[in-house]
Amino acid sequence: TSWLSLEQLVDQILVSMATAMLSGPGAALGSGLRRSAGSRSSFHVLDIKLDTTELELGTSMTAGAEDGVRQRGAVTALCHTADIDVLKYSDVPHFLRHNGHIREGYTAYLSGFGCIRSVFRWTNETINIWSHLFGFGLFFLLMLVDNIIFIPLYNGTLADHLIVTGALMCFQFCMLCSSGYHTFKCHSERAFWRWLSIDQAGICVGLIGCYLPSVHFGFYCLSLWRDIYLFVSCSLCLLALYCSLQTRGHSKAFKRVLLPMYCCLAGFGTLPAVHWVYLNGGFGAPVVSLFFHKIVVVYFLAMLGLFFYVSKFPECILPGKVDYIGSSHQWWHAVVTFALLYWHNAGGEMLQYRTSSMGSCE
Repeated sequence: TSWLSLEQLVDQILVSMATAMLSGPGAALGSGLRRSAGSRSSFHVLDIKLDTTELELGTSMTAGAEDGVRQRGAVTALCHTADIDVLKYSDVPHFLRHNGHIREGYTAYLSGFGCIRSVFRWTNETINIWSHLFGFGLFFLLMLVDNIIFIPLYNGTLADHLIVTGALMCFQFCMLCSSGYHTFKCHSERAFWRWLSIDQAGICVGLIGCYLPSVHFGFYCLSLWRDIYLFVSCSLCLLALYCSLQTRGHSKAFKRVLLPMYCCLAGFGTLPAVHWVYLNGGFGAPVVSLFFHKIVVVYFLAMLGLFFYVSKFPECILPGKVDYIGSSHQWWHAVVTFALLYWHNAGGEMLQYRTSSMGSCE
């Protein structure tokens, strides 16, 4: 009952937000938001059609394919998610069939608000959605703690505040894009490709968040190299971001162009790492002995996550057995979140070192 009460609260919030967007002065702002022709009760945001009558009248809407066909059916309670059908792999459209080892737990052609309500429905996407919503909340909390307590405690500079905040905001953006993709990809084929490209854009932004603190604190006393590596790494990530948005996530482009590009972006980090070791006097230097193993660990985590992502393990050997819990994409999410958290903690330790007498630039 408490779970249903939470869903009722979410529905009430959605109605209030939708009403404000339809009647407020900012309703027409942005090219990504547009009203449906001849109707004030529905609008589009990032290829997601939101119809407020679904909430106001307590109806269950089905978005349909690209022709916009809708089916209505009365539901006994607005907050209830039982009207959201959970489908088998053989019943879903082709654009959702990207892992045949996951046999059940799918949703398809949900309305915009239906997608949001499906967050509270037990499907094969539930853990994918909530794992990165948890990650978003975690990195938001860390951003507050770091800026209010941690950085002032170690006499950090304004630049330290900006770098740490920027990195954590990148991590939050990455988490939100991922959760958004897993929430809205079942709305329509057009929405699937749009949100896949947004998810891939989030990966690029997350990589920027990884490079910001590592380059800033690693080359703390070498401002020239710090600025060069920050410029190059951010430029490469922005290039990948542009490519991911241009391709709109199509599978062939992702496999042939984007996935190798992301691997190269992550691999690029070995260049400043090796240079950092050299500039600090080799592996015997105190700062290198303290922090080099952390670089090795985070790359190991990246390879581990990539293994789950590409191999589709363990469902490839246990088809239909890990549809809801334990699938490869869930492990990928867990490893990514842990890797970002580990890298953030490593950056915090580097900040402590740099502000101590042992790591001073003098």
